[in-house]
Amino acid sequence: ATNVLEEGYSKVDNNRKLLAMLTRYQLTENQYDEAANRIKQEIQGNSDDTELYTLLGSVYISADKLSMAEDNLKKSITLKKDFNQPYALLSKLYIKRGQQQDAINILKDGLNNIEGDIALTTNLAGIYTSKQDYDSAIGLYEKSLTVNPGNAVIVNNLAMLLAEHR
Repeated sequence: ATNVLEEGYSKVDNNRKLLAMLTRYQLTENQYDEAANRIKQEIQGNSDDTELYTLLGSVYISADKLSMAEDNLKKSITLKKDFNQPYALLSKLYIKRGQQQDAINILKDGLNNIEGDIALTTNLAGIYTSKQDYDSAIGLYEKSLTVNPGNAVIVNNLAMLLAEHR
């Protein structure tokens, strides 16, 4: 499978989707260095591409190279503050390190830049819920509803919290 993906990757001009597929495959095969090296090659020609830094950060998380992952995810955020994926990945990295407050802070930063983002909202509310800070989780969902009225994920999560904790 790697050979087929690599062959396709080398023949396609816009190979971003194929690069992501090849990277995911390499991660399942524990080929972390190969995946990281291929992405670094792409970054050399696209040094301002936030998606590449995010992809590299996710490879480093999988390889348990958390400092390198953190550096690349922060670079991604610096390049494009309104892209939610690096915030979410960075919060998971902080949780993995036991840095819950840092995870909360990065998600809040993300929500300041991408108001009402569903993924960041649910991640942050999940952290609040795990801390049994239900009022903060409920308030976050209520605020998100003003930006995303009627969003099923937000409505369902809010209803569940209200039913169980109020």
